Amino acid sequence: MKRLYLNFIVLVTLFLSLFPANVLAQQKKINRFVPAGDYSGITHIKDNLYAVVDDKSEKDGFYLWNIFIDSKKGKLRNIENLGFVATPNPNRDAEGIAYLPHRNTILIAGEKDNRIIEYTLEGQPTGRQSAPLLSKRNNYGLEGLCYDSISHTVYAMEENNGADSCHLFLLNDDLQLIDTKIYPLEPPTAKPKKTGSHIHGASEVMVNGPVLYVLEREVRIPKNKVGAWTRTKIFTYNPTEGTKIAMLFDKKTRMNLMSRRFANFEGMCPGPTLSDGTPTLILISDSQHRYKGMLRDWIRVIKVKN
Repeated sequence: MKRLYLNFIVLVTLFLSLFPANVLAQQKKINRFVPAGDYSGITHIKDNLYAVVDDKSEKDGFYLWNIFIDSKKGKLRNIENLGFVATPNPNRDAEGIAYLPHRNTILIAGEKDNRIIEYTLEGQPTGRQSAPLLSKRNNYGLEGLCYDSISHTVYAMEENNGADSCHLFLLNDDLQLIDTKIYPLEPPTAKPKKTGSHIHGASEVMVNGPVLYVLEREVRIPKNKVGAWTRTKIFTYNPTEGTKIAMLFDKKTRMNLMSRRFANFEGMCPGPTLSDGTPTLILISDSQHRYKGMLRDWIRVIKVKN
């Protein structure tokens, strides 16, 4: 009995060691709440209302969802899909989305043209758009997007510049470039292989007071898909100093015979503050339209403990 107890304590200790001490997280599939999609970015508008982009939607545009999260435990309760708001523009491989509260407008970053375009909540272009922030390319272009309503700064993050770092673009309210920083990525952990695919870069950026949260993800998919994994990390970053501060979150998900919790998290935004004052983050994954029935759409609610 004593040995069983000690083994139990060891297992619990190993499990808890997978999470930083200041973070609790829950991953929940959203298949029964919304249609299959290629969800790549999310932003909070007000109350329970969020806007979500799908990088393979027919038009440049966004979904409006009501997301209901339990105020005590931070658990996802329900998602109400209010429909897709299409714009006159064709699909631009939308990867990032941000809400401008003082204008009541939406910004969408497209990886095809590496521009940011502003729309009304009805999907009409306002006429404001950035110049191309990067040379045109299909992958590793403009990925993350957020807005600081205090400093009136738009932050747009490149996924990977090919040198294990990213360009972080700072723009003003009129989407004019005012500064560029270099964000250092963590070294990839996957060993180079001739088959399959490997993705490594920053997929989202979010304002949290004077610092940014940066979502880094690494994805390794073997040719036969079995043994695929993702690793999601969140770091705090000081955009004024251009320095990485600390890791907030680190989690690996897998696709194998024992687990189907593979989750390629691409979007992140603030969630509700719980009744005890605990702030939360919402992460959303891109399932490639629930690829061949093997993948699922996931939301992860992270409770950030002080």
